Amino acid sequence: MADELIYNFLCDLKKKEISPLDRAKYIKQYLEKRNISQRQLAKELGIPHSTLDDWYRWNNITEEEYTRLRSEGYENTDIYRSLRQGTLSKGSEKEIDKALKSCISKLEVF
Repeated sequence: MADELIYNFLCDLKKKEISPLDRAKYIKQYLEKRNISQRQLAKELGIPHSTLDDWYRWNNITEEEYTRLRSEGYENTDIYRSLRQGTLSKGSEKEIDKALKSCISKLEVF
């Protein structure tokens, strides 16, 4: 029953009201519980593996770190790009990478 509820939730992953951290957490739980790969789950859900992998990346940041970055004005897209580039990792004190900081400072000029 719990597996079924999680699966039904996973089918709705594209909804904007689902936080990226919750989405990642449920994907991870489901993969571990069923002992399947991201590719298998992506196929079951009918989404590209790369999309599922992008969603899964949010497991590499703590909720505290996410909250701090958001309070500093970073958007989810900024945080995601940094996660994708591997410059932000769970439990670390790493800041947004230099390229991203440069982009943000350029935006502040406008």
